[in-house]
Amino acid sequence: MPTARSNGQGLDLLPFELWERIFSLALPDDLLILARVCLVFRDIGIRIHLRRHGLIEDTFAQTQLHLTSHILRALALQLPTKSFPAHQLVCQVEKPGMYGQLRCVRDIVARSRGLVELSINFGYDLFLLGASREAVMRMFCSIISLLAGRIRGPLVVLSPFHTFTCRPQDVADWKLHQFQFNYPSSLRRLVSAPFRHGMFRDKATTGYLDTKTQYHTGHIGRVAKLTQMRSATLRLVRKNESAPYPPCSILTLDADDIGHFSPGIWSSGRERSLARYLGTLLCNMRTPRVTALYLRTDSIDPTLVRRFLADNPAITVVEYHPCHRERRAPHMVMDPPLAHPGVTTLHTHARGNSAGNYCMGRFLSGLITSPNLRTVGFHFTGLGPYARDAAGLLSDLRCLAARGPTGVCLEFQLSAHIYDNHIPFAREGAFWTRSHDARAVAGVLTCVRRIHVWASSLQGARLMLEWVALLPSVQDVWFEVDTVPVQLAKTRAEKHSDEDDFRGEFRAALVHVPALTIMIRIR
Repeated sequence: MPTARSNGQGLDLLPFELWERIFSLALPDDLLILARVCLVFRDIGIRIHLRRHGLIEDTFAQTQLHLTSHILRALALQLPTKSFPAHQLVCQVEKPGMYGQLRCVRDIVARSRGLVELSINFGYDLFLLGASREAVMRMFCSIISLLAGRIRGPLVVLSPFHTFTCRPQDVADWKLHQFQFNYPSSLRRLVSAPFRHGMFRDKATTGYLDTKTQYHTGHIGRVAKLTQMRSATLRLVRKNESAPYPPCSILTLDADDIGHFSPGIWSSGRERSLARYLGTLLCNMRTPRVTALYLRTDSIDPTLVRRFLADNPAITVVEYHPCHRERRAPHMVMDPPLAHPGVTTLHTHARGNSAGNYCMGRFLSGLITSPNLRTVGFHFTGLGPYARDAAGLLSDLRCLAARGPTGVCLEFQLSAHIYDNHIPFAREGAFWTRSHDARAVAGVLTCVRRIHVWASSLQGARLMLEWVALLPSVQDVWFEVDTVPVQLAKTRAEKHSDEDDFRGEFRAALVHVPALTIMIRIR
C-alpha cells in the first residue's frame, strides 16, 4: 500500500507516525470518513481499513481477488496500484453505497487486462432499489460491456428466463431499469430481416412478459423481461480455450435460480444466433442448480451432451424432444453412454409421421445404466397412418428390459391431431403394440412395476391395454382416456355406455394387477 508522506494539513499538526497510532484506534466507519479529509489521512485510513479486513500489499498481486463491500468502499477512495494481474475477480457489494462500489469494480476491471472471470454478488435484488436503480444498473451494464468487449465474439446471456446473444457494445445501451435490453434503433428496424416477415407489426417495445432486443446477428426478436437480479458472473472464453468451438463471453445472471436448460435450434432468429456458440456454452456454463435438461435439437455434438451431463451431477430429468424441421442424419444423441448418478426421469417425444423412426432408439440407451433411473416415458404426438416402423421404440424397450427387476415406472402418452375415436388413424400412436416383437418384449420387461398411459382415443387405449396385460411384474396400472369426437356426435347415454364398456374391459384384462386406476372421458 502507498505510504507517501506528502505534505498536507495533517502533518502541520502531528507527525505521520502519531497519526497512524491515532487512526489505529478509530472505528471502522470513522476511518473512511477521516480518509476524505486530506491526502495524508486518506493514505493512513485506507491502509489501516484494508489491513483490518485481511488485505496487505501482496494481496493485489494475486491472480484471484475476493473483495467484500467494506474493501470496495475503501478502494473507491483510492486504488493501490495502476494495474492488477488478477484473472478472477469476485466482488460482494451491498445496498448502501452500491453505485460507488460498482464504480470501483469498473476501475479495477479497467486496470486488469488479464481478467477472464468476474463475479458480482449484490446480496439484494437490483429491481427493488429505489431512486438509485437506474444509475446502479447503468454502471453494471458498463462493466459488462467493458469486459465482454475484450473477446472477438458475441455475449451469450443466460438467465432463469431466457438465453440469447448480443454484441458486447450493445450491453451499454441496456435499459434494465425499464425492463429493456438493447432495443434496436428505428433505422435498424427498417432494414432488419424480421421486418420482411411481419415482426415489425408488433410495435410495442416492452410487453407484459417480454421485450424486444437485437441479437448479435442483427435479427430482432422478443425475450422474456428480466425482473430480478441478485448476482452476475461474466466469463470470457478465449479462442485457445473454446477450440474447436468459436470464442464468446458468457454472462450468467442468478445462476442459483437456473433450474433447467433447454438448447434448441428452431426457426427463430434467437435460436439461429445461438447455434454456432452452443458448443462453447455447454462446455463453459456454470449452473450448479440445474436439475433438468430439455434437448430440442439434434445439432449438438453427442460428446458435448455427455460432457454437460457429466459436469452437472444434480440433473434429475432429461427430455429429448427434437425439432421436427431439422433434417439431419440419425445419430446417437449422447455418446458414449453414461451412468449418470442423478438422473431419475427420461422422456422421449416423437412428433409427426416419421417421428417414430427418427426419435426412438437414439436417446434412451445413452443413459439407461443410470443407477437411480425410476421413470421412462414415451410421448407420441400426431403419428399418422404411415408410421409403421417401430424398430427404434422396440430397441429402447429392449434396453430397458436389460436393467432387470429394478422397479421402473413406464409412461406412454398417445396424442393425435384428430381426436375422434371413430377415425382409424387416431389410434396410430399405439400401432406398434400389434407386432409380434412388441409382445415378445413385453414378456421380458421385468423391471416395470408401474405403468401410466394417456390416450386420446378408445382404439389406442384398447391396443395399449392388450400390451400392458402382457407385462409380467407390473403392480400398478394407471389409465387416462380423453377423447374429443369432431365428426360423429354421440348422445350422452352412448358416451356413458362406451365409458362403462371400457372400464369393464380394463378390469377384466388386468385382474391380476393389485392397483388399478382409470379415468375416462368421452366428449
